[in-house]
Amino acid sequence: MTNKNKRRTSHATFVFPRDDVEVEPFDHMIDAQNPKMYQKVLYGDYLRHSLKRRMEGKTHTDVARIKEHVIGK
Repeated sequence: MTNKNKRRTSHATFVFPRDDVEVEPFDHMIDAQNPKMYQKVLYGDYLRHSLKRRMEGKTHTDVARIKEHVIGK
């Protein structure tokens, strides 16, 4: 979620790995101020999950979100 009080870093990529490749956040982007919010997930699982859902906000990332970082919890 982006707002005027919190910085956000995005990395656009145009790479389509094989379905069996594990994807996860870059290690150099994780620290005490920026905890890991997403777990490692197979790209094929992520892709299938995101294509099944409508693009309502960022819900397609739920497949990889670490449970402690669920919004509203």
